[in-house]
Amino acid sequence: GIRDFCLSRGLGDVYKRQLIDCDMRRPAVAKIFDAEVEEGTGLSDLLAGDSTLKDVMRRDSRYKYLRCVFQNKAIAEPDKLLEDEAFKTLLRKIASRMDYVILDTPPLGIVRDAEIISAAADSVLLVIRQDLAHASEINDAVDVLDETGVTVLGLSLIHISEPTRQAEISYAVFCLKKK
Repeated sequence: GIRDFCLSRGLGDVYKRQLIDCDMRRPAVAKIFDAEVEEGTGLSDLLAGDSTLKDVMRRDSRYKYLRCVFQNKAIAEPDKLLEDEAFKTLLRKIASRMDYVILDTPPLGIVRDAEIISAAADSVLLVIRQDLAHASEINDAVDVLDETGVTVLGLSLIHISEPTRQAEISYAVFCLKKK
């Protein structure tokens, strides 16, 4: 999942990484990292102007080159915050300091949040649950991303098991690479 990707040997211990939980409908990254998130220190608080980047930026001593911005609670209509110029400004500011910015998003195709986020990203790595996504849904997701103009790097297949008939588009991980 997202934790393994952020800590992977592929990114090594030399690349500075920033993980941002952009799923403001069902935030889960803090739970994955066993992090406590205080009220007023989530991404939505930052984008709404109620906190500063310093307030929300988290560092875990276990992971030398990883910083995180968590989302502390579900909010209504996060797409409005994501469409605001403050989100793009935040990404540019963080990208200037980091080697990689990793954006964890809601599922692509269910809500428009991931599509909005992709427009601000340099590239996309789709993370697909093999047991929940059909090939046609993956193709549709790639088509949507192509329309935004973002580069699709490929996909990571997770939870490999026997195929089922359940249909759900998986989460996408968007990356901004420092230029």
